[in-house]
Amino acid sequence: MKNIYVYRNVAIEYLFKSDNINYEFSGYGDVSEKEKEYDAYLFFYIIPYKFDNKILVEEINNYYERLKYIVSSKAKKDIYIMSLYQYNDANYIYSNYEVKNAVEEFNRKIQDLGENTKVIDIEKFLKNIDSNEIMDMKYYYLYNLIINPKFKEQFAEFINYEIEKYVGYRKKCLVLDLDNTLWSGIIGEDGIQNVKMNGDYPGNCYADFQSLIQEMKKNGIILCIASKNNKEDVDLLFEKRKDMILKKDDFVIIEASWNPKNEMILSIAKRLNISISDMVFIDDNPAERELVKELLSEVVVLDFPEEPYLLSEYYKKEFKKYFSIDKLTKDDNEKTKQYKAKIEADELKNSISSIDEYIEKLKMEISFEEINENNQTRIVELINKSNQFNLTTKRYSNTEIENMKSNAMIYAVRVKDKFDDLGIVGVSIINTSLEIPEIDEFLLSCRVIGRKIESKFLEFLLEKLKEKNYEQVKAKYIRTLKNGQVQDFYLNEKFDIIQKNDEETLYMKKI
Repeated sequence: MKNIYVYRNVAIEYLFKSDNINYEFSGYGDVSEKEKEYDAYLFFYIIPYKFDNKILVEEINNYYERLKYIVSSKAKKDIYIMSLYQYNDANYIYSNYEVKNAVEEFNRKIQDLGENTKVIDIEKFLKNIDSNEIMDMKYYYLYNLIINPKFKEQFAEFINYEIEKYVGYRKKCLVLDLDNTLWSGIIGEDGIQNVKMNGDYPGNCYADFQSLIQEMKKNGIILCIASKNNKEDVDLLFEKRKDMILKKDDFVIIEASWNPKNEMILSIAKRLNISISDMVFIDDNPAERELVKELLSEVVVLDFPEEPYLLSEYYKKEFKKYFSIDKLTKDDNEKTKQYKAKIEADELKNSISSIDEYIEKLKMEISFEEINENNQTRIVELINKSNQFNLTTKRYSNTEIENMKSNAMIYAVRVKDKFDDLGIVGVSIINTSLEIPEIDEFLLSCRVIGRKIESKFLEFLLEKLKEKNYEQVKAKYIRTLKNGQVQDFYLNEKFDIIQKNDEETLYMKKI
């Protein structure tokens, strides 16, 4: 569980509730040093309920000075900063913008406080609340509560999401139906030329929806189709309807058949080699949605708006929830191309008889590189989203990785094959602060499982340890629901078991 210390100037503890995060709170206005170390810190100050604008401006300026002190004293920790919001308008001179300007200046300056700071925009939460209900004066005067406690559940969901999104994990794949989902109409009944996907209403609604989906592809989300249709009709539509915003090449896999949707989704997940928990499914048919919910409970099944004009606005919010990320990498921009290359490689694998022949025909180029400013974002991303070939499944933020550099060997593996440049597909962290170094992280992207890259990567790491005159190395396997396939990896690589229980296995190997 992540431990976060919250700096506050009013009562806010009632707004925080999480199964994954333990929150502890400062005294009002207290920014003094604490003996205990926390995983991260949150600065959440609220403009007080006062009427003197000059006092309010002084308060706001004082908040920034306190925040600068916290950031400088916690340079090796992630610090989340809640922006200010002027919920109490006590200005009776319309030409006086002192408080408004001070709030805007504070919110501008916190954007540039440092790499370890992450800004949380409170307006994202407040914009869906009637401004007259933000405060309940009864609770303010009785308990010093500025945000109405009726919104505490909403706020808890908001703040937990805003903090957890910076970890970097998001869903990988968006699976879409076609008829009455990407366009209005049914190609088998209305005909290819008559389904509406642009022009006047409702076609204009579907055009915007397709544009929104295309943005997800640009941001590294894999697009796939699961449609009950004749495959020939679907192919013909992509060929004939040049006015369609989404093109056939935007989709990695097109499943068009009369099989049940749950079977199509399972087929897509298998071909992509991803977990169904990484998938989001959209279908206009409530019966199909219910089927997938019942049989594939790990898949996120989104509702479908009753009216076409609600499509873009509804899914814009849902996509933010499931597909947001702090930073995009070059790898994200190449995701569709990379997964198509993976499928081509799998087809090659299925056409030959041995794994060694398959690897030879792939013509792989494998290289290794130490962490640096150019690859760190991708390394952090892989650490926080890899599940299947992941020996410990530990998650680390960018700041935590930065702090590890002085006491760890952090390496990545990069792969090219005859089909594509796959980029960085594996990461390892070896903790060298211990008497015997220990492999803290060892993981590969699901796209390259089965190519024996893991053995070459481990061989490289052991050689690096040997160069540093280490004679032994420890390693650990921590069991999760998704990494069962690698439970014997270290055993197969001739490591000895030195300790074992139901959850963890500790290994040792002489170098």
